[in-house]
Amino acid sequence: MLTPPPQQDTHVSIGLLVSLSAFTWIGLDPANAPVGMVLVTPSPARGAEDADRTIEQRMRSYAAALGMSEPEEPMADLGSCLTLHPRSAHVLLHTNGARYGLQLPAHPRWVRLLLRRSDVAVIVGLDPLARIAAMADVDSYLALGLEGRRLLFGTAHAVRTGAAHTSTSPPAGSEIPETVPTTF
Repeated sequence: MLTPPPQQDTHVSIGLLVSLSAFTWIGLDPANAPVGMVLVTPSPARGAEDADRTIEQRMRSYAAALGMSEPEEPMADLGSCLTLHPRSAHVLLHTNGARYGLQLPAHPRWVRLLLRRSDVAVIVGLDPLARIAAMADVDSYLALGLEGRRLLFGTAHAVRTGAAHTSTSPPAGSEIPETVPTTF
């Protein structure tokens, strides 16, 4: 009798969501058009149970639940996993079918871009980055992550909706600059 290989657990817990750092900014696509960018990383370890291997395993599980691509693969289409709540300007990143989502920092300019262009580049980083990191630190993180193949990629699409999902919001402190000319 053949036993199928074990499937990777793609359940995303609320505990994982509240432990994540999220950053948003406006970048440029290959045609030099503005595009919404999202970076999700683990927060720095808080204890012995958060060993590097455990953190990476959690982030890979989260990326798998989103449907992210490895760096050498074509960028995955994650579907409509961004939910924009127009009245409150909250934006949630959620895995398909999940009741909860990660509330993203949503500067009014970033939200206006989402209303004009609903596709967003999503990056999941495997290494920790503090929630209060400055954009210069984010740029360095992205450069090192690309070099070390520590980033996973996807394209998400935003949909407007009512209160279909519940948010788990990270603490305040992630501000979005007007435009950061970062290209991928």
